[in-house]
Amino acid sequence: MKKEDLTILYKAGLISSKPFFYIEIKDKIKQYVSQGMTKTEAVTKVSNLTGVSSRTVWIALNATKGIDII
Repeated sequence: MKKEDLTILYKAGLISSKPFFYIEIKDKIKQYVSQGMTKTEAVTKVSNLTGVSSRTVWIALNATKGIDII
């Protein structure tokens, strides 16, 4: 599934904000790791960026474990 498709579904009200937010977190972690950060560093950075706890970021990563967004 493409990220644009998720955005369309979210704007149409077909998915709630929580799964959408979790997928956004996963995407941001993936970007930071590809830039050379460790996963833990990326989690801390995303936690600070989004204003949620690092625990929430880890939960989001575990919840979206089998989902791949292109």
